[in-house]
Parts: sequence; C-alpha cells; structure tokens
Amino acid sequence: MKRIFPRHVTFDAHVHVMTPDRLEGGWRRLLRHLPGQRSSSAPPPTPGSLTQGIEEAGLKGFFNFFFPVFPGTSRQINEWNDAFCAGQPGAFPFLSLHPEDARRERDALMGEFLDKRQFIGVKIHSYIQRIRLDAEWLREVCAELEEKKRILFVHTGFSRQFRSGYREEEMADHLSALLEDFPELTVIGAHMFYPRLDIASRLLKRHPNLVLDIAALNPWVRRDGRLDEWIECCGRHAARILFGSDSAFIQETLAETIRAFEALPLGEGALNGIGGENALGLLESLGLAGRLRSESPDPAHAIRNSGETS
Repeated sequence: MKRIFPRHVTFDAHVHVMTPDRLEGGWRRLLRHLPGQRSSSAPPPTPGSLTQGIEEAGLKGFFNFFFPVFPGTSRQINEWNDAFCAGQPGAFPFLSLHPEDARRERDALMGEFLDKRQFIGVKIHSYIQRIRLDAEWLREVCAELEEKKRILFVHTGFSRQFRSGYREEEMADHLSALLEDFPELTVIGAHMFYPRLDIASRLLKRHPNLVLDIAALNPWVRRDGRLDEWIECCGRHAARILFGSDSAFIQETLAETIRAFEALPLGEGALNGIGGENALGLLESLGLAGRLRSESPDPAHAIRNSGETS
C-alpha cells in the first residue's frame, strides 16, 4: 500500500463512507449540479476506495456520516454505519435521523446509538434532508445531546448549489438561537456557511460552542477568487476550525486534498490545529476519544507531500 505522510493533517472531520448505491447516487448528483467536477466517465467512489485513502493517509481518526433520505430507513442506515465503523480503527460514527421519524422511533434511536453503541453525536443535512434548524423536534435532540455531551453536526452553506430557499442568513439565525439556548452543546457546522464567510466569522465570535469545518472549500475559494479572504478567516479563528475532506463528494482524492491544505499560507500552529489537534482536543474534552487509531504510519513506507515515493 502506498502511503502519504502528512505533516499536519491527523484527523478528517468530514467523511461519507456509505453503501455503494448511495455513493453512486451521490456522485451522479454531484456531477449534475456542481460545476468543475470530474467528467461523467469517472467512476464513483466505493467504500473500499474511500477506506483505502484513509489508511494511506495514516489518520488517527475521522468522522463518518451516512444520513437517511427516505422515511423509514433511519435504523437501517445507522446499523450499516455502526457495522462499518466497528471494523475501522479511528472511525467515529454519527447518528442520523430522518425528519419524518416518529418521536418514539427517534427516542429509541437516540438511546440505542448514543448510549449503547457510543455514536458521538447527530449529523443532519439541512438541504438534502430538508431540515430547518428551527424545527421543534431538533430542539429536543439538542437538549439530549447537551445532556449526554455529544455533538450536533449540521450542514451549512451552498444553498444555491442545492437550489434551496433556506439561505445562509436565515439558517444562521436559527443556528444562533440553538447555540444560545444550549450553551453547553458543541455544534460543528460544515463548509463555513460558504459563500457567506462573513456569517462564519460573526457566529464564531458570538458563540464559543461553535466549531466549523473547511470541507470542500479549498477548490471553491480558488475558483471564486476568495482564497485570501478564506485564509484570513481560517487564520483568525484557527482554534475553532477543523480539517474536513468531504471524501466521496469532491473531485480530489484525499491525498490531493491534504496536500492542498498543507500548502496553504497559514502558520505552523494553525495548520497543526486545523489539521487535527482541534478535533482531537474536542474529542478528549468530551470524553469521546476511545476510538482513535493508536498506530502511526511508518515514514519509511510513506509518500510524502512532495510526491516522493518509497
């Protein structure tokens, strides 16, 4: 196995290892709706290819997301994620719920997967799952997560690409209300509300229990001519930013994504923090670090970021 040997990246806070049919469907959607992606002849990712990329990077851990898009499938989806993560060192599964889950079913899933199976939080995708952050049932979920010291992970940003009328400003107001009402709850927002980096900065200043990830943003900010603005935002809030690849739904391989991140003009401390130390510290502070991979990659068998091969 070829390995990369990252200088700064030790944890990926945004991975989607899912069933082959869901990966293929998501890949088709990506090619159809998002510009600048690979041609339609490129094969979709598979659980095996994604797992291989993670192993080649020698990461200590990663968050894995698999969310239901159809009613009545929540248990099946979470069972699959549990089985996958149980066999993958360093994999941290998040529980996913469907907005049409009955309260009884939702309560049963929360109790089983958070308490018994040690899922570390709940992930929702506001656009694909059509979940508004002011939903009353979500407040109930947040209360339980806060009590159990688990994480709420929410999709933010790219509303136009998802053709949603639920714009970033309105979502930010709803998220801000959750952060204020549940001050001991850690919330991670994916994609930094892109393209509204001003919202990302504003909420980070206002809410100490908010963390954001940079998943998929590097190619977008370059394409949009906003690299300097993004770098400034990441540098200013480096202690509250996480590296995430969005593996499965990006053009680049994980190795390419890591190399592009580590080439950013950020200080050593910021690169180390964003690259993994922040995520590892968060898991430690919540008492959730038990799944971390203990071994490190052997540099003698690594492909370094310079492209050197062994």
